[in-house]
Amino acid sequence: MASMEFPIGYHSLHLDTSMNFQMNRWFGWVGEPDMLEAMRMAAPRIATFVDWKREFLALAERASQQGRVLRAGFYWRSAEFFMRADDPERKGARARFLGAVRSVYGLELGERHAVPYADGRIRGFLPAYRLKPPRAKCTFVFCGGFDSCIEELTSAFIYLRDAGYDVIAFDGPGQGGALDEAGLLMMFAECSLVMFVMQAIVFSPWVKPDATRWLIGMTCGGCIGNATHALKPINGVRHVDVSLAAGEATDTSYPENGPSKKTR
Repeated sequence: MASMEFPIGYHSLHLDTSMNFQMNRWFGWVGEPDMLEAMRMAAPRIATFVDWKREFLALAERASQQGRVLRAGFYWRSAEFFMRADDPERKGARARFLGAVRSVYGLELGERHAVPYADGRIRGFLPAYRLKPPRAKCTFVFCGGFDSCIEELTSAFIYLRDAGYDVIAFDGPGQGGALDEAGLLMMFAECSLVMFVMQAIVFSPWVKPDATRWLIGMTCGGCIGNATHALKPINGVRHVDVSLAAGEATDTSYPENGPSKKTR
């Protein structure tokens, strides 16, 4: 597969701030320049979520007929994004998005794992993918944010894998397959989920006991305190510190020649 390239910049595509953000979001994972023009042309016809669904389903069908598989997939994801949970077309749109992503990036169903999840009376599973290079430098454990589904970020995971990193990525309750397939609703204390998954990974056969693990997540700033509190007690965690006010993230690593502290 050719080297991954990601588009840079934020574009004015729709007058509504939220809709404009979502359009930029999908483009960021496709990066085909004429996709911007296609969405700009559709934007004046979109004022409601019903309009959004109609226009993006039409864009998806057109792109599919043109052989633009990845673009069509993200148009289906976009259409599905604002559909109601009881919309009869929602399941099909998600299935076509997943099929497009797996086709373009060669994801095998065997790379998808169902991690058993239990919290009190709640039972289900967390969909997770493992992308592993022949010799890994370290392991990244990635959880998505709020309304994401983990397949959206496949190109980023492949980029990391091809750069020599082992990647384990999962949906949490309320996200992607955890919601749509396992019926798990979003949790109030999402930090406990992070701790659950990290503990599962630390003692799992997926990762060598002495391997370095990096946890990456997308979240709103208000969750930082809870996530930090949940992560610090886990065996193997060296340091957690994020300051949105200062615009800094500090991490402490332990290479063979001794500790190294960096502020970014």
